[in-house]
Amino acid sequence: MGPYAFSQAFLCGFFAFAALSSFVLWRGTRRERTLLTLSIVCAIGAVQTYAALLVASATTVADAQHGIHLRTMGGALNVAALAWLFAGIASVRARAYLWIVTTILLSTVAVIILGIPVLGGRVLSIERIPLPWGELFTALTRTPTSPWTSIVYATVASTIVFNLLCARRFMAEDRTGGLLLMVAAVGSVVPLVSAVMTDMLRVRLPFFGSVGVVATTVVIALQMVDNRRRHARLVTAERRFRAIFDQTFQFIGLLDVSGTLLEMNQTALAFAGARHDDVVGKPFWETPWWAHSPELQARVRRAVTSAGRGEVVRFEATHRAADGRVHHMDFSLKPVHDATGAVVLLIPESRDIEDRVVAEDTKRKLEQKLASAQKMEALGQLAGGAAHDFNNLLTVIAGHADMLRAEANTANARFELEQIRLAAEQAASLTGQLLAFSRQSVIEPKLVNPNAIVASTEALLRRTLGERIELRVRLGAAVRLVRVDPRQLGRALLNIGLNAKDAMPSGGHLTIETHNVVTGEFVPGLDAGSDPHQYVLISVSDTGVGMSEETRARLFEPFFTTKGAGKGTGLGMSVVDGIVRQSGGHILVDSRPGQGSVFRIYLPSVGEVEATETRPAELVAPRSRNERILLVEDDSAVRSMTQSLLERQGYSVLSAGSGEEALNLATLNRDRIDLVLTDVGMAGISGPQLIERLRSDNGSLPVLFMSGHPPEQMPTHGIEAEGDHLLRKPFTPSALAIAVRSVLDRAREGHAGRV
Repeated sequence: MGPYAFSQAFLCGFFAFAALSSFVLWRGTRRERTLLTLSIVCAIGAVQTYAALLVASATTVADAQHGIHLRTMGGALNVAALAWLFAGIASVRARAYLWIVTTILLSTVAVIILGIPVLGGRVLSIERIPLPWGELFTALTRTPTSPWTSIVYATVASTIVFNLLCARRFMAEDRTGGLLLMVAAVGSVVPLVSAVMTDMLRVRLPFFGSVGVVATTVVIALQMVDNRRRHARLVTAERRFRAIFDQTFQFIGLLDVSGTLLEMNQTALAFAGARHDDVVGKPFWETPWWAHSPELQARVRRAVTSAGRGEVVRFEATHRAADGRVHHMDFSLKPVHDATGAVVLLIPESRDIEDRVVAEDTKRKLEQKLASAQKMEALGQLAGGAAHDFNNLLTVIAGHADMLRAEANTANARFELEQIRLAAEQAASLTGQLLAFSRQSVIEPKLVNPNAIVASTEALLRRTLGERIELRVRLGAAVRLVRVDPRQLGRALLNIGLNAKDAMPSGGHLTIETHNVVTGEFVPGLDAGSDPHQYVLISVSDTGVGMSEETRARLFEPFFTTKGAGKGTGLGMSVVDGIVRQSGGHILVDSRPGQGSVFRIYLPSVGEVEATETRPAELVAPRSRNERILLVEDDSAVRSMTQSLLERQGYSVLSAGSGEEALNLATLNRDRIDLVLTDVGMAGISGPQLIERLRSDNGSLPVLFMSGHPPEQMPTHGIEAEGDHLLRKPFTPSALAIAVRSVLDRAREGHAGRV
């Protein structure tokens, strides 16, 4: 076997092995068509090389003719397969051209199968001649070729040009790979030149086109190996990208510059309950994330236009979830630029900020409540201080008026003094309202029937409301008793009535109802497991203009008013809220614009045992039994008036203007003081501190405290809850006398019991 025969046999085996290997690889993946095409090319190459060897070693005309037919068919099929292979590697879409070429070449194969020698002609004779190196091969004498041969070879030449174009296009993506494909395309020229020389020019040489075929095949195989490596890297990168893209908590996608959705991650799809195929390809603003709001859809369209110009767009929006709830989102749209700076993609991104929005809303409400509480505390301090000073003045005014009235000889004098006394009582009521506003008022709770409070307020309400507003009172039967201050609760009902009057400028109806709370009725602030039967409801409803949600939310804020300048202080409803809360109750308001308002006051009721509580008999001002009282008061007017009242009752009074002076008097009059009457809040040594020091020498010393401070601002250190008594300012002469006598008598009874 000479070199030529050996090379053809070797190439035949090489092509067969390459065909089998490519087929096995393709069968393992069943995804890469180029592997199957390469397997076909290599199989055809094996057949073509075998045919060339068969022609070169033919000993008969029949063998030579068979080899020529087999080589021609293999060459035609190989050219078609290579064109498809180049198109697949370079991702060139030229199906029309490829099918035309394939049809022409397959037609040639069909004609040869039918026994028509259109390309190589018919073999007339054979001759064994030597090659330059002495190896013998069979030279053929054939008939002239048909015109069809030129068409076929022109088609083959066009495929070489097509392969070169594919290689050039692939070079734009992969320069090295493109050069390899270019070499492969040039290598396919070799079998064409060899075929033209032997078939058309009748050159007496063996067919050497297999060398070019093997060169083309090897180069393509190398490129495909590189492609597989790059594909493996791309698969890995795609897997990593998907892991990040789909598993992130944020909503992220891809849009083209026109706003068409190209991709959306699984987080966003799961949120909206949408499928990938249902949203991809749609304009982004028509997807489920924006369908709930036409305004947002229009805004997204404008955002796409801006991002297409290279701008970054960001705003807060809402997305509707699959369960129907609307979530607040931080949405952004960012452009992606290519190497030239042109915008080629848009990236929409949304981050769920619902928790942050809820937290900020909660924080804002808490801050508002804190600010309101701080404002109330500051106003309470102011109101408490003013009330203390005012109560001292009222104590002096009322006390002297009572003393003068007791000595008045004429009716006119008594009438004038009575008017002073009434004015003092009205001023005390004003002080109580100021403290009720700050929720520091001194309440005097009593067991009363709510119906009685409504009935006592009814007449005043009718006069206040006027003729254009009809008052309707519906009192429930067997309404349980409540422990409240009747005067303050009546004031609360009056304030609600005044508010209703302003809401009904054209007249209307005001209805007051009372009833026991029944099972299942809502009670605001009621603890879980508590019995709703322990509450009584007072309902006040009107047919006025109603309130907006914003107004209702701020209704009980101090100084909040919807009236014009100079027409309201904004304290009325704050006073109502303070009175109800101090009474241990809750108030609920239901109102809508144009539908009136309903105020519901829930008050805790008392049990039957508490309801049988008896009131002490009314006492007359008792006289002294020659007792000595140490009076301690830093306000000189109050001290002077109180001393006069006590001396009129027959008491001996030691008067001190401070705690230090009182200690000195106590030292000088040791064991001769029967009672200490002291103000609670004084500069220097306070009342409780004074008593603590006096009782270090006399532990059973009787004490009566007096104060005009509200409870929250009154210093209580040193005041015993059980044994000490407190007289509230302003007080009347009879109240002072009764309180003093009660403390002295109780102290005497305790001393007698110990003896």
